Amino acid sequence: MHILTKRLSISEFTEHDISEEYLSWLTSPEVMKYSNQRFKNHTKESCIRYLENFKRTKNEFLKITEKETNQMIGT
Repeated sequence: MHILTKRLSISEFTEHDISEEYLSWLTSPEVMKYSNQRFKNHTKESCIRYLENFKRTKNEFLKITEKETNQMIGT
């Protein structure tokens, strides 16, 4: 799936997207304060396992990036 708007791109989240910045979101109490993810200890390896398990479902794990900067702003 790939959706484009004027400002955003929505596409499949891949292992390549598991960056230090992404991990910092998952370990940030402020960013995760309303998410059940705040109760888990996240590492690159745990994120890879999650992504692999997610691929076995009917659901899609997507990322949102700003088109102008190509910076991921959410999942």
